[in-house]
Amino acid sequence: MKYEIKNRFTGDVEFVAEIDCEDGAPRAVKIGLAVQWALDKGQHLRGTDLRGANLANTDLSYTNLTNANLRYANLSDANLSGVDLRDAYLTNTNLTNTDLTNTNLSGANLSYADMSDADMSDADLRDAYLRGAYLSGANLSDANLTSTNLRYANLRDAYLRGTDLRGANLSYANLRDANLTNANLRYANLIGADLEGASLHQRALAKEI
Repeated sequence: MKYEIKNRFTGDVEFVAEIDCEDGAPRAVKIGLAVQWALDKGQHLRGTDLRGANLANTDLSYTNLTNANLRYANLSDANLSGVDLRDAYLTNTNLTNTDLTNTNLSGANLSYADMSDADMSDADLRDAYLRGAYLSGANLSDANLTSTNLRYANLRDAYLRGTDLRGANLSYANLRDANLTNANLRYANLIGADLEGASLHQRALAKEI
């Protein structure tokens, strides 16, 4: 069957995918198959509306998804290494156990997304919006989170060794048992943050104020 993928902003059809799927199949499955078709055909996915897509276990490495709408999508266990997700819309998205190494998420909206146990090492999250995001057990080592909004985020047991958190909003965030060794917390907002059991190297503390 043919399935249209539209532009997130204009509603115009970006491409029509040929997918092997029953007409009554869930929309999430149809979009997931359409994305697979697009990857095989080299079709761009920038600015596309992929809301609710089932992309679990999909290899999207180094794909350009700038400005894409992936709200409520299932990207658990997917490979998003090196993907360009600048200014993408990822609210309430399932990113558990996802490979996000070296991914560009600057300016992306990840509010209330579930990124538990995701590997986000060396990722670029500058100016991203992660209010209420779930990052328990996530690896954010050496990631760039300058000026990132992490208000009310759950970072319990997260690995933040060497992470750049300058100017980040961590107010009321859960940082229990997180590893913040050598993290740069200069000018970070830690009002109301729960740091019980967190590992804070002396240099990280020195950069806090």
